Amino acid sequence: MKCPECNKEMKKGTVRASGGTLTELGTTLTWVPDESRNKLLKRGAVSLKLQGEGWYCDECMKAFASFDER
Repeated sequence: MKCPECNKEMKKGTVRASGGTLTELGTTLTWVPDESRNKLLKRGAVSLKLQGEGWYCDECMKAFASFDER
């Protein structure tokens, strides 16, 4: 995959959210639409799995990920 920032080829891997415990209790990953970002009620929010496909750019030092809906 090409980096959306610099167009350089990226390394493929896994992006994973981790909690403070071994069971990852209390850890959530959520996508929120821009129009709900700064609101108390996040309308249209989608809960995501804690692990997804990912790519890393050595040039930009940024990671990009694709998470499935929970």
